[in-house]
Amino acid sequence: MPSEETERGLQYFKDIIESGKTLRLSEPRQVNQGYAYLIEVKAGHKEWHFSLSRDQINDLPGTKAYHAPANALARSLEKRFGNIDPNLFVTHDGLLLQIDIEWPPSPWMTPNGIAAASGVWVSISDRINNSLTKCIVQMTHQQTMPGSESNPYARPAHIINTVRSNVDSGTVKFYANSREFPAGFQPTRMQVGSYFASPPSIQDYLVNKVWSLGFMAGTGEKGTTAWIADPWDAEYLGCSSADLKRAAAVLDAQEKISLRDDGEFASVGKVLLASGGPAKAMPEARKPTFRTALSEYVPKKTLGEGGSGKVLLVSDNDGNDFALKYLKPDVHTEQKNKRFRNELAFCTRNTHSNIITIEDNGLANIEGVDVPFFVMPVFPQTLRSLMQKKSPPEKLLLLFADVLNGIEHAHNSLIWHRDLKPENILVTGDEERAVVTDFGIAHFDDEYLHTIVDTMPQERLANFRYAAPEQRSKGEVDQRADIYALGLILYEIFTGQLLQGTQHRKIGTINPNYLHLDPIVESMTCQSPGDRLAAISLIREMLLANSAVGMSELLRKRFDHEATPTRSGTNKPPLATAQYDKKDTALRLDSFVRPHPDMLGTFTFETSVGEVSHGTERQVAARFIETDRRLQDEGFTRMNWSNLSGKRLFDL
Repeated sequence: MPSEETERGLQYFKDIIESGKTLRLSEPRQVNQGYAYLIEVKAGHKEWHFSLSRDQINDLPGTKAYHAPANALARSLEKRFGNIDPNLFVTHDGLLLQIDIEWPPSPWMTPNGIAAASGVWVSISDRINNSLTKCIVQMTHQQTMPGSESNPYARPAHIINTVRSNVDSGTVKFYANSREFPAGFQPTRMQVGSYFASPPSIQDYLVNKVWSLGFMAGTGEKGTTAWIADPWDAEYLGCSSADLKRAAAVLDAQEKISLRDDGEFASVGKVLLASGGPAKAMPEARKPTFRTALSEYVPKKTLGEGGSGKVLLVSDNDGNDFALKYLKPDVHTEQKNKRFRNELAFCTRNTHSNIITIEDNGLANIEGVDVPFFVMPVFPQTLRSLMQKKSPPEKLLLLFADVLNGIEHAHNSLIWHRDLKPENILVTGDEERAVVTDFGIAHFDDEYLHTIVDTMPQERLANFRYAAPEQRSKGEVDQRADIYALGLILYEIFTGQLLQGTQHRKIGTINPNYLHLDPIVESMTCQSPGDRLAAISLIREMLLANSAVGMSELLRKRFDHEATPTRSGTNKPPLATAQYDKKDTALRLDSFVRPHPDMLGTFTFETSVGEVSHGTERQVAARFIETDRRLQDEGFTRMNWSNLSGKRLFDL
């Protein structure tokens, strides 16, 4: 029999669930020897399952941090039951998934028998392709604590979105039936809250949702509706419920969907019915043409997409591959255009090997709108992908040192990135160099400011998962917000988890060789900016002073690689740059070609080891190419090369 405290908690939860018109809560069933309760929510023939531990139920009435998410869960379920099935979800790519979570969570034990986390089995059925699979979603105990981002009542949304994202990113393999599961089938394991996929436009997602959920799952019934303003979808897409409603209104005007009068639910519109689905209703647009004075760039595939920009893999006239980023026409506002041009101006002038360089730029007409674009080197992987494939922590720490180099260079130029995350850190194919990218929402000092953007210091723009507390609360933001994000990234490299709460697991308990990183992370992630480390140089000093001798020496070479330039203002932007590294040695060398600061028509060639010569543009170009060949003959490897002038005489 439940205790009086548990009875009170169950009744409290029942009152919340049944406060609407449709949902009913069945008698909760005790599981796990009475330590948890299986919750079954019903409405007609539809049902949805969930579980809560006895302690979570007992805490509900008196824990204010639980009240809002419990009510939000109830309201979300009430709307979700208005769909054909509350367990059906649509992915970015338009898959219709039935996601069944096998409650309650099971404890996950460390080798020494300590319960460090819990996880749930999830069964996934692809209703369009008639395939299925199973996976495991893991969560830490901290993610179930009151006030955390993933408390028990918010947990279903986080689990569902984690599964959808991993399906979109291709990490989950489907099978025709359970008999085709291979011997020793190893389910995909994922950490709750790990959303990796890049979303399409909100309108594309909604069209797929209404068609897949409202028409296909509704067995072709024209009146079957899909809920539009779903906060689980909004979190998944990185937008708001209001954004979903605005996108739905546009689609309604285009007759692709048909909104109900209240704007909450939509059925398939005339255009979709006439054409047989979203793929035919929205024929593929003519591929945009990206031309500059130097080359034409032909799109090959999409590499990624965010709220404002899209990144393509392109090839130039000579067949060389590049990454091309352009501002999407549907968000081509004055503010976003200014931000894009500021990012272009800064990265074009950049010569630091740990910050992305821009090699060409121009305007392209897409959907009748002239949008800016720029061309960058293409990198095959990100820090996130290396973390996912469990690269050695020693290698990741050296790449993290590269990130510190790049961000310190930006900070010394009074530039705050404000959106640091593993996805924005690119890595070379040999995993020897990391490059910071995506300065789209950065704060720029006047020297690098191409155009004024009306952004208040407290404006919140960043990805919420790595945002500092002052960004979440819309406080004043400076370089210390970047240091907070870097602390989260450093912690995640060694634990595989995002740091949450004060009782998080220590790095030293996972890898005793890196016990010294715990106080560094703590100093970087203080809640108050005033208590936080204020400069990258302090992080560097702590790493060098506390690392083991061998690692300290490797880090020292990494940090010495890139001297932080001063802001004298005497040097003009380079026309061409190259960076070289001699394998198995600490030897590194950079070369530059730039206009002479004082003599018109004269150019300067220089290297980081003090070689300097002046001459005509052709003379210094010849010296640039000659040095490249000499260094490679001497055993150096060219790590990076940028022809910012666009002139062929600087091609290597």
